[in-house]
Amino acid sequence: MLVRARLLAAAAVIVTTCSLLIAPAFAAEEASRLERAGVIAEHAAVAAAAADAAFEAGDLDEVRAQAAAVDEADATLEELLAQSEADLADAEAAADAAATSVLATQGAAEAYDAQFEALQELADARAEAQHAATSLRAEVVLLEAELALAAPGPLRDEKQERLDAARTELDEAEAQAVLTLQAWLAASDGLPALEERVAEHERALVAEAAARAALADAAAEVDALTPIHDATHAAATAMEQRRLDVAEVRALLAAISWTATWPDGEIHAGATVPVTLTLARPELPAVDDPAVTVLAPEGLVAGCDPTLACAVDVPVSEDDAVAGSIDLVVEVTGTVRVGGDATRATRVSVAGTFTLAVAPTPDPAPVEPEVEEPEAEEPEVAEPAPAPSDEPAKESEEPRPVAFDQEAEVERIAGLAEQAATVAPVEEHVTAVPVAAEAGQPAAETSAVGAVEAGRGGTGPVEIGAILAAALGVMFLVRRHEA
Repeated sequence: MLVRARLLAAAAVIVTTCSLLIAPAFAAEEASRLERAGVIAEHAAVAAAAADAAFEAGDLDEVRAQAAAVDEADATLEELLAQSEADLADAEAAADAAATSVLATQGAAEAYDAQFEALQELADARAEAQHAATSLRAEVVLLEAELALAAPGPLRDEKQERLDAARTELDEAEAQAVLTLQAWLAASDGLPALEERVAEHERALVAEAAARAALADAAAEVDALTPIHDATHAAATAMEQRRLDVAEVRALLAAISWTATWPDGEIHAGATVPVTLTLARPELPAVDDPAVTVLAPEGLVAGCDPTLACAVDVPVSEDDAVAGSIDLVVEVTGTVRVGGDATRATRVSVAGTFTLAVAPTPDPAPVEPEVEEPEAEEPEVAEPAPAPSDEPAKESEEPRPVAFDQEAEVERIAGLAEQAATVAPVEEHVTAVPVAAEAGQPAAETSAVGAVEAGRGGTGPVEIGAILAAALGVMFLVRRHEA
């Protein structure tokens, strides 16, 4: 029995050792939660840094996106920490239950040892009773054999007395052996229950050790997760402040606006329009290091004073007149500090677009050609030749050149030809005298007509002469035009 108890104790030690060896495996499995938490916290830190950088650069939409990522990481770590705390509570409850079981079975080993010692004593007493009964039984058999051979007399009587006494002692010894056997059997029947109690106690000890190990792992995990969660939660709290900063900047941008003025009246191509720009920002923080840029049209520069009152000259091209307008786009950039302590800075930009209507360029008025109406020629009377004079003859003034229109001249000659066809035949031997051309009539044309009339000598019809005169006049005009 002692050997069995020692084997049970050794088994308990082995189970405890195995639980201690297996516990790190469970701890490693739980460490995956820690690894996940570490990765999430790292991502949250990167997102928080990106949100700060985006705020400094003025990318407010990116700030909101990165802040949402930090909030998501904070919620996930909150859930992981809650799971670890729940595991810790379960481990504490399991450890308390194991300790209670150990206390409930704590006397099982002592009771088993006492019962085992009593059983051993009963076994020894039973063995002594059986040995005494066996000895007395042998003595009785021996005495009975001697009495059968003994002759009557005092020796026989003495052996008879001894036989009677031996038989009495044998009965007592056998009765004692039966009692000790019954006591031993009764003690043996209670021993398995005590053995089970001892085993239960050993299991309670193993369970308590495992529960204590799990409790230690759960507590370590909570201790490791808590600072990770706290750091990420602090970043999420900072993102709440960053959202307030974004709202303040958006309100600031909504209050800032550009206004522009330029002279009244139509704007035409080739003009340069002076535009005055003013940045309205009532009761708002000052913009550090402001810079004003003209984005369109390209190449323009605005001159600004410290109050951001600016002026720019906008040239108007023929393309602008065709398009009907020209867009002036101006932008101011700078740094604005927000918050009560004005320590958080962000870049801002405010652009303004103004459309200047450009009147179309009017088309040039068409120039109508001047056509001279033909005038009816009157016969000129030859004037008497002037008397000779001693004064040198003055050169005749040249007629002022007149614009030559070929079509008009052709029509005029054709008209003269028609008039000549209707005139009655003149007397023979009449000599035509060439006269000076009227203003705007070529002298060569008059000479040609006179030459034809002088050459016909009254022998040809008047119609043929008129046609020849018209043809010669047209040829002359064509050559003159080509020259």
